[in-house]
Amino acid sequence: MFWEGPDGEVVVTDWATGFLDAIMLRPKAWEPLVRHSEASALVLPLLVLGADDPERLPFGVRPPPREEVEALRGIGAKVIPDCVVGIHGFWRERRARAAGAGNGGRRPAGGAPRRRRR
Repeated sequence: MFWEGPDGEVVVTDWATGFLDAIMLRPKAWEPLVRHSEASALVLPLLVLGADDPERLPFGVRPPPREEVEALRGIGAKVIPDCVVGIHGFWRERRARAAGAGNGGRRPAGGAPRRRRR
């Protein structure tokens, strides 16, 4: 998933930059996550590692102290997979709540009808 540098170090910034580039294609769509009081912690490492300047993060996010940025670069390969799984969970839960809001909070039993195979 990540590049390996000439000395065997894991390079996470390229992956994070690509992820950030994708986020910036639809920044308004990502604002619920970025502005969420708790879940924003899931995207912060990606913003820091993917930004050209970790002192000036997208969305006006306040950057962490420099020591934390340096530490994050060292553990990014371990943190990023957990962030991605958490981000997926955030959006999945948000979609489920939105779907439930349209019918009084109830979810359909069994979902859509299945087609019979012939």
